Amino acid sequence: MIIEIQNGDATSPKPQEATEYLPRTGIIIGHIANSIGAWGAGFVLALNKLSLAPKNAYKALSQYYVHESTSLPQLKNSSIPLGITQFVEIEPDLWVANMIAQKGINKNGDTDLVDYDSLYKCLKTVFSRAILLRCNVSMPAGMGSGLAGGKRETIHSMIKNMALSGLIVEMEKQMKFIPKITLWEFPVISTSVSTVSNLVNEVDAALKDFRGIDLDI
Repeated sequence: MIIEIQNGDATSPKPQEATEYLPRTGIIIGHIANSIGAWGAGFVLALNKLSLAPKNAYKALSQYYVHESTSLPQLKNSSIPLGITQFVEIEPDLWVANMIAQKGINKNGDTDLVDYDSLYKCLKTVFSRAILLRCNVSMPAGMGSGLAGGKRETIHSMIKNMALSGLIVEMEKQMKFIPKITLWEFPVISTSVSTVSNLVNEVDAALKDFRGIDLDI
């Protein structure tokens, strides 16, 4: 896999149309999501502007585990299991990967809540799927290092290690496709009261569209 860092918006890349020499190439937008069903700060605000389908799918996933926890008392909590990657196709060949690799939420990012073992599992799922679907991968460069309190250098090292792992390299050889991973230096998004209010109104008015949901466990 080819890894590069660019300035810009991780939600901006679009699938590339087929040419005379190359087939169509899709995009997977990957990001870290928490295990408790909370969606509303950081990079997800940019995803909301792209489509509300990833949020709706994530909320449905959280509610599923709440329901399962209620109906099956042997389950100790109602959290989404860490290490799951939920794929939501928001248009043909444009996917969002909700990588469940954060334990709860911080208000000010003072505690490291990233579960690195789970993140490694999620990266393996995303990169494998990218090869199979002929997709490049787009992720925020600060993924997991904001409110989640994670270590940016550690996360970047994990991305590199997985991209160059024997499994991924072998898949690339077999599929004859080498995805490009772009880490985007994304500007800070305001989380003012007015912004949150506008988002709430958008969600209330939106139709719930779960087209193309795919879940890897």
